[in-house]
Amino acid sequence: DYHFGTPEADAMLLAKFEETRQLLTAGGAQLLLLTVPPHAAHSDKVAADNPADDATYLHLNVLFQTFASEHPDSVKVVDFARIVCPNGPPCPEFVDGVRLRPSDGGHFAGDGPAWVAPRLLTKIIQELHPTPHARWR
Repeated sequence: DYHFGTPEADAMLLAKFEETRQLLTAGGAQLLLLTVPPHAAHSDKVAADNPADDATYLHLNVLFQTFASEHPDSVKVVDFARIVCPNGPPCPEFVDGVRLRPSDGGHFAGDGPAWVAPRLLTKIIQELHPTPHARWR
């Protein structure tokens, strides 16, 4: 029995990540991981941020970064969380005037997907095809 955030659970997750990496990159593909953003601070159904959930997401994102640093030739991380939660938790209800995740603070709806998609695509392209100065930003 594993409890998320313990050294035992971290080791198990990293081992599962490795199994997955070996399968997905066997033909030369790159594995791209997206960080998980905490829930938005306000939404129709969620009135406040949950610091325990935020800590879980932040810890998972650290595991993604750790794993990617162990496999720099085959694993990359795109900081999706930073796109939709630019200053970290608590995540704002609105980013650039757009309410990204209105229904439950987690799922993108309304104008959120149209706002997120081009920004995420740009970050993915930058990560997979970095320019010489993209790494220094």
